[in-house]
Amino acid sequence: MLTSITNGIGIGFIAFCVLRLATGRGREVPVALYAVAAIFAFYYLMPALQLT
Repeated sequence: MLTSITNGIGIGFIAFCVLRLATGRGREVPVALYAVAAIFAFYYLMPALQLT
């Protein structure tokens, strides 16, 4: 799954947001970064959510 730089950047966005929230510094993260991280999380979860 992690075969491109885009996937690595997406994981970095998600990890950054999660770690800031975990340390209580979530207000320092811009709303746009949360939105991008949510889009990446949705992208990574799509294969697991598809019903075949």
